[in-house]
This record gives sequence, C-alpha cells and structure tokens, in this order.
Amino acid sequence: PVKKGPSHRLAVRHFEPPPATASSGSKLIECESALGVYEAVLSNRAFLGIVLLEQADLGVLPAAKQLFAQYPLQIVAELSDAAADRAAGRTRCVVVCKRNALPPPTGRDKTMLLLGLLDAPGNLAAALTSFTTHGVNVSYIQSSAAPPGSGAQVAFFIELAGHARDTAVAHALAELQPLAAFVKVLGSFACGAPDRDALLGAATSPSSTRG
Repeated sequence: PVKKGPSHRLAVRHFEPPPATASSGSKLIECESALGVYEAVLSNRAFLGIVLLEQADLGVLPAAKQLFAQYPLQIVAELSDAAADRAAGRTRCVVVCKRNALPPPTGRDKTMLLLGLLDAPGNLAAALTSFTTHGVNVSYIQSSAAPPGSGAQVAFFIELAGHARDTAVAHALAELQPLAAFVKVLGSFACGAPDRDALLGAATSPSSTRG
C-alpha cells in the first residue's frame, strides 16, 4: 500500500506491475495516511508498504519517526525522486515490510536507526565518537522528542554508511548501548534503486514474515 501524494508517484514508478503481470494479484493500494500503510502491512493485506520519509526542507517527517518507533516493520529500501529534488527540494520514501532478520550485506549498504539517549552530560558527543572511532560515516542525523515512556531524554534518527552486520558498524552500535535508553535498527539495505521482484520475494517468503 502507499499513501496518496509523493509516495504514490514514486510507488508507481518503482513498483507498479508490468501490464503482462498485472493480473497475477500484485497491485498498488492507496491509503489515506502513513499509519494506514503500516496497518495494511501489519494485517497482511499487503506485502510491502511505501511511506514518505522526507520532503522539501522539512527534514525527516515527525509522522514517519513516530511510526518507526512504535511499530516493528523493517525498512528494506529507499526511493528518491531526482526530478522533484531539483524542483522543490529533497523527496524520499522508504519501503517497509515484515521481516524476522536483516538481509545479508551487499557491500554497498545503508543503515537507518533510532537512538534514544539517556540524560547525561556528553552522551551525544560520546555516541558520535563511537562512529568516528570505528570509521563509520554518519550521513544524516536529526533530533526529535523521545517516545513517551522510553526513558530517553531525546531521540535521533540516524543514517549510516554500511550494514548493521558489518564489523565496524556492529562495534559502533554496541558502544552506544551504555549511553542509550534504546537503539533500534530500522533497517539495513542496499543503496540505489530497489529490485521490485527481489523485495516482493523477500517479503512473501515464510522466513520474512512475523505473525
């Protein structure tokens, strides 16, 4: 499923079934909200969901971060609109699905995570130092209010170069644990345009789904 708007345009471009296979049961479903997209995937009415992550100069949208914090779906790909980027600022969506485990590293991966830091002096500097020490490039970081009841003072949405199973990234993430109320890896996936058939196959395999 996909919410109407920019995410729908990107979904059509990347995921609309070819005419020859449109009758096989694979189709796009429009939802009224990002929450509706999540609910469709969680209830098994859809294998994949596409939600708007970032638009224009607004940064990562608060609604997206709330969904990431609250629900167990995994981010398995990223979509961007180069034409829209040039015209009106950066537009990005993410593809989510049910998976029990991260896909294997490809050597050209990106990891997205939520980090909730404990209220202690120097915790943010120490967290960033963990990435620097292990040579992990932090390509994006944005702060937001911590989820209620999480125990964190503040939360950060972070994008890293590399896969969570890569040695350097895994060591950096381990070093965050004493500083954090929570560290939630949202997904590790290959950079670049996603392979529609591969994503659908992973989302529909028995080992990928959770009840």
